[in-house]
Amino acid sequence: MQIKIWSPWKIVAAFAIVGVLGSAAFTLTIPARYVSTAVINGSEQELITSIQRVESRQSLTQLIVEENLYPSERAHIPIEEVIAQMKQKDINIRLIGGQAFAVSFSSADAEQAQRTTQRLASQLVGGNIGRVVDPAKLPVAPVSPRLSKNLVMGLIAGMVLGSLFALFAGLKVWKLAAGLGVAGAIAGAAIGYVLPERFGSTAVILCVGTDQAAAWDRVRQINQAVTSEGSLSAMVQKFNLYANEAERERRMREHLRIDFTATGRPAVLIKFDDRDRYMAQKVTGAVVSRFLEEAVRRGSDLKVFDMTLELLDPPSLPLNAYFPNRPMAVGSGLFAGLACAIALGLWRSVQGVQAA
Repeated sequence: MQIKIWSPWKIVAAFAIVGVLGSAAFTLTIPARYVSTAVINGSEQELITSIQRVESRQSLTQLIVEENLYPSERAHIPIEEVIAQMKQKDINIRLIGGQAFAVSFSSADAEQAQRTTQRLASQLVGGNIGRVVDPAKLPVAPVSPRLSKNLVMGLIAGMVLGSLFALFAGLKVWKLAAGLGVAGAIAGAAIGYVLPERFGSTAVILCVGTDQAAAWDRVRQINQAVTSEGSLSAMVQKFNLYANEAERERRMREHLRIDFTATGRPAVLIKFDDRDRYMAQKVTGAVVSRFLEEAVRRGSDLKVFDMTLELLDPPSLPLNAYFPNRPMAVGSGLFAGLACAIALGLWRSVQGVQAA
């Protein structure tokens, strides 16, 4: 009864206060993160090549073991997933000038962040291809969590939710909105559950040549041979892919990706996805082998351009499916349910005005 007599702005204000208090409480539960940064100066091309080696699975595995990084994660998940999380969340190598790179590492331990950054910087310049112009320092203050940012986000979230609740209350459909929202979220979760999962395996081949433009041209020629109809047909037959489907080579082409620019470095990214994680890895490995075999066959041609190909990252075994995105499916269902409630409320309002 009290909610019914509240004005919309009071409802929004109440939700905003709850959002701010909730975000403040949530911030207190987030562990602090420290970032240490070093700056390296040297030849851009050589540093880019060195970055590929430093971020390889073999190099990062050695670093993780020797520095005893992520002990709790390594006790529960495979090292491949630990490395993927490390590359995505904690390591940051970026170009900050014509011939300067900033190398950063994030950790819950300030000293560990500094030591790991020092090792990464040392590995990058290990072949005398550059020098560290600003060594890694011990971070004295955490970079996250940021209380001010979280408070603002909580305030905005509270105001949005309050506005929605006031709208639902004004349209007299807030109970219906709750029901339709929950129903939509459940429907989205069900759809996400029944959709078949797909796993993507990736591999990286390093391409180095004195004339990079000419080297890329030769790599594209190799790619044309690898993705030719006959080559794809052989792999389809070998692994019995898409057994009950027509145009099997076209289907494989849809799920095979060979990218020369995705990494932003002189490397070739090869990715294949399938419903079976092990099949995804096997086919990616077959494509990599075919790529390197074709390079060997064209060996004399490549020597003219002083070009070499090296398998930097072997085909990965995908641990998690990239499709379907189940959180997005739940969110989409919730949004659809709330939208239906608003539409129904507006329709009732229009009908009431017309009846009057």
